[in-house]
Amino acid sequence: MKRRHFIKLIAASSLTPTFTAAAQEHTLTAAQTEGPYYPVEPITTSNTLLLNDEYVGSELRLSGKVLTEDGTTVHNARVEIWQCDGRGTYLHPAAPNTRNFDLNFRGAGATYSDANGRYQFITIVPVPYTSRPPHIHTKVFVQNKALLTSQIYLRDSGGDDRLKIDLTASADSIYSARFDFIIRT
Repeated sequence: MKRRHFIKLIAASSLTPTFTAAAQEHTLTAAQTEGPYYPVEPITTSNTLLLNDEYVGSELRLSGKVLTEDGTTVHNARVEIWQCDGRGTYLHPAAPNTRNFDLNFRGAGATYSDANGRYQFITIVPVPYTSRPPHIHTKVFVQNKALLTSQIYLRDSGGDDRLKIDLTASADSIYSARFDFIIRT
């Protein structure tokens, strides 16, 4: 009986597939339009868009990673964001009501991904304006070459379903969300 059990084990093990560690495939982040209000001044390298505690809106800590299609992290990618203030106004000469822009909010910022591909911004939860759903504009550069221009939307607020973030609120009413950029280098 022991021999029969041993033979069954050997036979079963030869039929068991061998799994090797393979890189997970990731879907490229969908590209979207830059929009008409890309900042005319160079975007400051600062991961916080809040200039003080007097800004209009709710604080958002947006973080994630920059990855390639095979899941490799991208170090030193420049990630830019820009968005309207908490009243729906952009800091741009062609935007309506620019003179009313919230001067306690920077409107745009940039940071570089770390050795593990991670980035983080401190900004505000995006708000709707005119006919647009709440969104944050994004660009990702590698070695000064723009590889992705897109937008991030709040879940259940319109926009491209492939580009959604879920907000999580902390006890102190600070929101957080995660979004990974998948790029082709």
